[in-house]
Amino acid sequence: MVYFPETAIIGVPLSVNNSTIFKQLIHTIPHPILVFQASGRTVFTNRAFADCFGYGIDQVPTRTDWLMRAFPDPDERAAAQSYWESKIPDSDPGRQWSITCADNTRHTLLIRPVVHDSEIALVFEHMADRHPSATGSDKIEELAEMLPQGVFEIDTDGKISFANTCALEALGYDRGSYEKGLDARELVVPEDREKVTRNILRVLSGKNTSTNEYTALRKDGSTFPVLIHSAPIYHNHTLIGLRGMMVDITDRKKAEQALAESEEMYRTVFETTGTAMIIFGEDTIITRANTEAEKFSGYTLEEIEGKKSWIEFVHKDDLVKMQQLHQQRTDTSVAIPENYEFRFVDRWGKIRDIYLSIAVIPGTKNRVSSLVDITERKKFEAALQESEERYRRLFEDSKDMIIMTTPEGKYLDANPSAVNALGYDSKEELLQVAVADTYYNRQDRKKFQQIIARDGFIKNYELELRKKDDTPFTTVVSSTPLRDQDGNIIAYQSIIRDVTERRRLEQQLFQAQKMESIGTLAGGIAHDFNNILAGILGYASFMKTKIDQSHQFYNYINTIEKSSQRAAELTAQILAFARGGKYDIKPININTIVNDTVKIIGRTVDKSIEVATRLDQSLPTVDADASQLQQALMNLFVNARDAMPGGGRLVIETRLANTSEVRAEPGASSHQFQYITLSVSDTGHGMDKSVQQRIFDPFFTTKEKGKGTGLGLSMVYGIIDNHDGFMRVQSKPRKGTIFSIYLPVSGKPEETAQKTQADDNLHGTECVLIVDDEEDVRIFNEEIFKEYGYRVLLAENGEEAVAVYKEQQENIDLVVLDMVMPKMGGYETFLTMKELNPDVKALLATGYSQDGKAQEILDQGVQGFIQKPCQVAKLLSLARSILDGTNR
Repeated sequence: MVYFPETAIIGVPLSVNNSTIFKQLIHTIPHPILVFQASGRTVFTNRAFADCFGYGIDQVPTRTDWLMRAFPDPDERAAAQSYWESKIPDSDPGRQWSITCADNTRHTLLIRPVVHDSEIALVFEHMADRHPSATGSDKIEELAEMLPQGVFEIDTDGKISFANTCALEALGYDRGSYEKGLDARELVVPEDREKVTRNILRVLSGKNTSTNEYTALRKDGSTFPVLIHSAPIYHNHTLIGLRGMMVDITDRKKAEQALAESEEMYRTVFETTGTAMIIFGEDTIITRANTEAEKFSGYTLEEIEGKKSWIEFVHKDDLVKMQQLHQQRTDTSVAIPENYEFRFVDRWGKIRDIYLSIAVIPGTKNRVSSLVDITERKKFEAALQESEERYRRLFEDSKDMIIMTTPEGKYLDANPSAVNALGYDSKEELLQVAVADTYYNRQDRKKFQQIIARDGFIKNYELELRKKDDTPFTTVVSSTPLRDQDGNIIAYQSIIRDVTERRRLEQQLFQAQKMESIGTLAGGIAHDFNNILAGILGYASFMKTKIDQSHQFYNYINTIEKSSQRAAELTAQILAFARGGKYDIKPININTIVNDTVKIIGRTVDKSIEVATRLDQSLPTVDADASQLQQALMNLFVNARDAMPGGGRLVIETRLANTSEVRAEPGASSHQFQYITLSVSDTGHGMDKSVQQRIFDPFFTTKEKGKGTGLGLSMVYGIIDNHDGFMRVQSKPRKGTIFSIYLPVSGKPEETAQKTQADDNLHGTECVLIVDDEEDVRIFNEEIFKEYGYRVLLAENGEEAVAVYKEQQENIDLVVLDMVMPKMGGYETFLTMKELNPDVKALLATGYSQDGKAQEILDQGVQGFIQKPCQVAKLLSLARSILDGTNR
């Protein structure tokens, strides 16, 4: 037959029902033609079709009838049917098929499909018509040599009759190999040879063979995978062998293996990952889920895959957002996040926070998603945020300074307390300041860093810092370093507490404790000294009553009396310091004391010193001994005057103290928060800290020798402390000094001082019991009272006095009682006597003041108090008033 080109019928209408010319034209074509509709009904066959296959259109009314006749083998029929049911492009060159005719002979034909609208035409062409030389012409061999694939021919004995160069090189043989009768089965591994034999016989029996895969065996014994396409060879309608094409599929096998491994890996990851994963389509139906998703949701895979929509697992409040994202993902022009959070609801209604990662599977519209349960992480984040907020509030609200600095000396952060304490207007301003500039001593910065480098931290390190206005203040610093991964310090975190006021209070407390200890010692000495002076002054004053001024010893005795009085005054100062000088307590107005004192010192102050007063006229009263307060104020005036030898300004001010300045004072009463403040300030030479720490010590003075005893300020301290008050001093060298006295408010009406009328009748006949452990004092008192007509009994301690009183209480009219005695003190002695006689009359004579134990005895019923040493007239007058019942 003559080769009929494909283009010969393209463009010709296939519908032939009403076209006689078209039918005649098709009948003249020497190639078999079959036309059927898409439904399968046969509509036309030409004469060549009937001549070739032995039956016409009446015998093949449908495509199925023809397929049953042409392909009795089910596998071949299924392959042909699948081919023609697929969408065949116009460019399809056709395929070779082995067709069975009506006489059961088989022909290898090339079948070309032509598709037009709903009809398909099949054009059949004998392969033998294309290759007149059945054994292989020069043209075929030339064509085979041009192919990049191996081409071979096998005769009916299974021997290689032809092989192109590509095939020979692939197998490692030369051209003479097949000329010597190379068996095709020797070109595959032994386990594939039976399969080769079977397939060769199949082809030689006239049947088409499907493509087969073998493991080829090279001449050197090496192997490689190949894909063989083979077809029968006919000559004059006689089968003389088969022709095939060999394709080395080593690379494809590797790719397939890699793909299989990749698929297996991803399948394994999908199934074994600890993360729940699902795959779903545009319709939101989950097509696949892994085991973790099964556990996650509470449903089995059978319940999920192909049945559940992911929408069913979304919390209702997140559903709109999730659906919008799902719809927008189909629009490639819209940027959609690949990761986001939502709330997942499982089978039992449990809600979990989920972090979702989603991606579109390439080449599909399916999505793959992984779901990570972040419920605990969200709780942790919330707790962390709350913790950070608490830390931030702690940082911002802390009364302590909190700062962060670099080793190079730069501020990184500071809380409001630090900004305020350092005196800056804002944190931004402070962060521009070098850290060393806020140290009072810049060398302390190096010490600070050395300690941290050595110990790894600093705790309660005392440090002097400097405010913006250069004012120093004392702090306690605790600091830890922040380090990088290599252990290098990158920052310091520090908590700083301003302890300036605390240190001042501690110093005051220490001073108070020291003064109390010294006062106790001084009080004891003054008491003993008073007992000695009692005899000296008493005898001197008694002797003066026995002689007149013309006596040769009068002046001597007078000198002894005056010296004793001076010694007594010095002792009184010591007692005042030792909390022993408070005698006459009355409600007074402090302004009255100030005005009286200013009048006195006005005559002694140099005119170069300006004295000014600023007095609050609305002040309430205080309970105080007016004479002692005046003495304290006088001492402060003298100190201020001496501090301004070249002139200056002395200011006395009174006011009601602020509650806040009193609460922080350790010397202030816990029950009394209203205080009067009396301050004396000068513009003199001032004092440094070392001097300020000792100014209240007895006998400490900065004045030249002979110009001061050192008792002035210590006496002031004792007087004020004895009045339940406290003192503050502020001073700087060359900037003057301010002494501030704080006294608790009384608020009682001020009393007007009344003069006591002198009692000239000092004599009596009553019986007096004198109780004192000092023999000189007992003898002196005995002589005095006897001299004035009294009867006297003596006792040297409390036990002896009680014994005497038991025997003679009906005769004893007055007991003159010392306070401090061995065996039994004055307090216990009086209480014992009072048990014996509730109306016992007693006069307390002691070297101590009316404070403390003395006041306790007075409160128990002792009618009078006199401090030793004393003048005879005063002692006798007080005794007489007690006996007469006129003492108040």
